[in-house]
Amino acid sequence: MRQRTLAFIVLVALALLAPVRSPALDSFSFIHMSDEHVPHEDTARVVRQAGTIDEVELTPYGIRAPKPSFIISTGDCTESGGGKGWWEQYLSMFKEIGLPAYHVAGNHDDTWDSIRPQLTALYGAPYYSFDHGGVHFVGLDSTSPQDPRPGFGREELLWLREDLEKLDAATPIILFYHHPPSREFSSAYDWYRLYDLLRGHNVVAHLVGHGHGIRAFESDIYDCVMGGSTWGGNAGFAICDVREGRLRIAYRKIGAPAAEVDLLDRSLAPAAPYPKLLVTSPKPGAVRDRPVRFEGTMEGEYAKGEVLVDDERSAPLTIGGGRFSGEVAFSPEQAGAHFYRVLLTHADGAQVWRSGDLFADTHPRVRVLWRAMLGGSSKSTPAVLGNRVLVGADDGRLYALDARSGQVRWSVSTGGDILGGPLVLDGKAYVGSGDGKLYEVTDRGKVTRTFDALAPIYSTPAATEDAVLVATSEGTACAVSRRDFRPLWRRSVADYTIEDTLFVAGDVVCFGAWDTFIYALDVHTGQERWKCAASGTREGPAARYYSPADCGPVVCGNRLYIADRKYYLSVVDMASGELVSSREGVVATGLSEDGQAVYLRTAEKGLVKLDSAGKELWTANVPLGYVATAPVERDGVVYSLSSVGTLSAVNAASGEVLWMIRVLPGFYAMADAAAHGGTVYVAGMDGSVTALAPRSP
Repeated sequence: MRQRTLAFIVLVALALLAPVRSPALDSFSFIHMSDEHVPHEDTARVVRQAGTIDEVELTPYGIRAPKPSFIISTGDCTESGGGKGWWEQYLSMFKEIGLPAYHVAGNHDDTWDSIRPQLTALYGAPYYSFDHGGVHFVGLDSTSPQDPRPGFGREELLWLREDLEKLDAATPIILFYHHPPSREFSSAYDWYRLYDLLRGHNVVAHLVGHGHGIRAFESDIYDCVMGGSTWGGNAGFAICDVREGRLRIAYRKIGAPAAEVDLLDRSLAPAAPYPKLLVTSPKPGAVRDRPVRFEGTMEGEYAKGEVLVDDERSAPLTIGGGRFSGEVAFSPEQAGAHFYRVLLTHADGAQVWRSGDLFADTHPRVRVLWRAMLGGSSKSTPAVLGNRVLVGADDGRLYALDARSGQVRWSVSTGGDILGGPLVLDGKAYVGSGDGKLYEVTDRGKVTRTFDALAPIYSTPAATEDAVLVATSEGTACAVSRRDFRPLWRRSVADYTIEDTLFVAGDVVCFGAWDTFIYALDVHTGQERWKCAASGTREGPAARYYSPADCGPVVCGNRLYIADRKYYLSVVDMASGELVSSREGVVATGLSEDGQAVYLRTAEKGLVKLDSAGKELWTANVPLGYVATAPVERDGVVYSLSSVGTLSAVNAASGEVLWMIRVLPGFYAMADAAAHGGTVYVAGMDGSVTALAPRSP
């Protein structure tokens, strides 16, 4: 057995609970492979070799593993998502070898054309579980839909809690997903939430990918194994052997006679339970305008207790008699959302902890009206319909929140992720879903009509006087009659996914796509007026990766402004479709409320305002980053969100920064802020929706 951390050894020794019954386990083996990147030419050869294995020597352990029963793949199955037949090509390799295979998504699978619909068709969701030989396997989705950044969705964590509750505490659990814990996550809190759910369960290994490395490591008390790749210098796969109550994993490089790289050798027997630690106050997501009281119960004796706020600052806890308590104050400068860990330390240094989040409502200029939690993460920009705030989520539901209280008044279920924002027209909402349908919904939550676009809809719709316009992951665009909800036209336009918010300017609709091009179509016929390659795709390799596709364009005067994933701004003449100019370092664009100016979200410089001639009017030094959410102006104030949810309010005329506040507790903000009637609404990838308003003078 590989050496465990001192903390884990001490925890096992200190837990003096009754032993848990060990489950009966079969002897079997399986293959762990990762990062196939189809259509990479070497992958098919490696998969074919995996299918020919009978018995295989695990040299470090002196055993021969039996013929593998199945394959687990930990993501980056494809190079650029499921389009162009790559998903079908990927699956066909496993069908050819006749060995059952279980797949999860990687960042390459979900950025350009998400395979979440395909995984849902296979397993009911992009995350799932199965049992084999007395071991419970859990496949998780560590990706963000239509985005390369990692994260565990709220919807899957809610599912995981229910899945784990069904298990005997002694059941060995092996998790598999793509991203190992790293700085790519918005913060450590993203995986802290996962680890909190795993406490009290017999988790024996996390199988991961992403780094193409062959290595084992520990994260907190958990063993993690990275599964290499099917191509490059580490081409091969791991052989995982279960027998006699042990799990052994060794890596076999392609062409090698045996699995020779030692990765993991450990018992499947349940360790002593993780000591119980319950935080009773504050409640999850609590909003407090005064010092926050921390209280709870604990199991065991500890020398020290503390609260770590954002893993940066610490406040002491009083401990004793099986309880802890303490208080944390937040100054006006520390206002906003935070995550925390209640951390207890034994005299010898061993630690236990639990995490949570809260909101310090101590800002002198802006206050929290309410915070609500959806059933899934959200990158859907909110919209206001009457006295309801509408927002979509990754659990496939459109939620209507009471604009005064934040209570969920109704929700509408669709068959796929809702990534784009709802469009509100004449007292109804129009929203696209990953199930390929456009939904028309009343202000009471009744679906009155649907239109089948025949492919997932990830973009926010746009409208003309007589039509609703949508685009799909197959590169098609459609105009749907507002009168009878029939197609006025349907065009195959782009060579890959369209997820941009569509922008209507006069008699054309404009958008970018993941095929490197910017498009302008006639709104009446769908005929192409012009297309133009984006600035960041014109030179260098992997042009598709850098397409102008994750933040929609704006049109000001006779110029179109759009940013691409290489963070170049393209300025295009609306009449000719010719590239007029470009600018580096631009992540997203927004339009002023009067349509006479353009806002640039820049990576390094902050928020920039240009007039209709392209002249720079002002720059506001506010935190932004590389997530492509658009600046939004309402009532003379420009609202912009940083990558991890710091909301800034800037005077639209002068560029003066009015206030800033952190709205999310360490999660990505992938939806634009929305403002209505003096209130700002922010949806986050933690599943929260927050309503803020200026404080009274």
